[in-house]
Formats: sequence, structure tokens, C-alpha cells
Amino acid sequence: MKNRLKELRQKEELSQKEFAKAFNAFLINNNSVKDSNGNIKKISYATVSRWENEQTPIPSIYYESLVSFFGVTLQYLLGITTYYTKIDVVKVLNDNYLEQIHSVNIHEILLEVFHFSADIPKPEKYFTNDEIIAFTKTVQNYWLKYFSFLTDHVMMQFIYKDTVSPMNNIVLVENIYDLLKDHIVLITETELSQNYEDTFQGDIDAFNSHMMYETRFGSKKRIYKLINDLIANAEKLKKNINNLPDNKAKERPINFLGERHFNNIEQMRKYLKEHNND
Repeated sequence: MKNRLKELRQKEELSQKEFAKAFNAFLINNNSVKDSNGNIKKISYATVSRWENEQTPIPSIYYESLVSFFGVTLQYLLGITTYYTKIDVVKVLNDNYLEQIHSVNIHEILLEVFHFSADIPKPEKYFTNDEIIAFTKTVQNYWLKYFSFLTDHVMMQFIYKDTVSPMNNIVLVENIYDLLKDHIVLITETELSQNYEDTFQGDIDAFNSHMMYETRFGSKKRIYKLINDLIANAEKLKKNINNLPDNKAKERPINFLGERHFNNIEQMRKYLKEHNND
């Protein structure tokens, strides 16, 4: 079992000397790892070499600083193979609930799940912000109970076979984001949306794809045909939904699948004024 210090250093494109300098600055800035006299215990590039070649083990007093510096888990740093679990999944939800911390906006999509799910109580009903941040055992159980649709999803079974790594962390977050969006589509489904998705959405997607090509390399005749075919299919959709019940939504939400939908300019101005610091 070999530590991954060299791998992590090279990923940051740092030489051993550059890493030693950067890490020492990190120790100073964070006022961590001190000797008995209260002085920062700096490292040399020779120390880095010995750690990477495992001529000497990495002292445990540096563990916390190293994992913070590289943004990885201790298990990953030490070369211990671990696999993702349901706790890893719900921790992503918990970490993103109070604020967005990943590049994909799980925070916003998560708020939409709560908005459209009357049967899922918000965490603050049971916990304080400090308890949520601490990710206590009861908080973990809350997420596992109400978001089993995510942790038990068939796609997650593939994630649970992956070893924990920085690259797979990105895959985990992106999968969670996509599955949350899929869940919102499912729980907001109506007869009108189902008919559209079953009979016309594919036509729209195909139209967009073909038009991107034909408007660059095709003739106007082919473009006209694409437009006319789409209009004909749209007329079929219009007939299909004619006898379907109308939607009974009590409100038209502004946020849907991470996008804004304003009914008028006044609503947009009000939203922007309320969220101008976001």
C-alpha cells in the first residue's frame, strides 16, 4: 500500500521543491503543525522525497494539513482503497444544502426537490444549522430516509463499485445532480407533459440537430422540409392534447431544472432585486 503523495503533487504540476515551499506556506497561513516551542514544523524537498519513496512514513501530525492542501480524504492520501457508500451520496446533499459548494448547482436543484415534494420535510424542521453542518448521525439518517430514491437508484449501484478518488468525486457529484433533475421531471409529470415527451420532444431534438447541420451545409429546400415536418408534427401534438385534462398547478414556479421562467418583466425585476447578492 503506497501513499499517493507523488501522484497528488504531480497533478498540481509541482516539483518536490515547489511543493515543499507551497506546503510550508500553507502550514504558516493555517498556523498548524508546530514543534514543542510553538514553531511551525516546515518540511524540505528531501523530506518530500523520503515520504514519496516511503523511506520514512508521513508523520500523522501532517495528515490533516496534507488532506486539506490537496482536497482529498486521508484514505486516498495513504493509498487505502475505499469505495463509495450511501453516506458519501447523502454527504454531498448535506454539504450543498445550505450553500453551493460544487461547480454543478446541486444546492439549487435540491431546493427544487423540496419545493415540489410535500412529503419531504426540510432538514431545519428537525435540526439546527450547526447540526446540519456537523453532519451528525441523525442528520445522516434523515437524508437516507427521505432521499432513498437517490441512494437506491440503479445508477448509484455503479457508483458504489468505484474507488474513492478526486476524479470519481466529480463523477459522483455530476450523477447526483442529473438524478435529482430526473426526479424533479418525474414528480412534476402531468398527462400533458407525458404526451409531449412521448410524441413530440424527440421531434424537437431531431429538428435542432438537423437544423444545426442543414443551415450550414444544406439547401433552403431541405431547411423548408424540416420546418414543415416539424409544423405537421406540432399539429399532431395539438390534436393529441386537445382531449387531455388541463394542468391544475396552483402556481408557476420561477425555478425549474436550474433555469428561470418569468411570467412577465415585473416578476423578473422583483426576482433580481431579491437575489442581487446571490
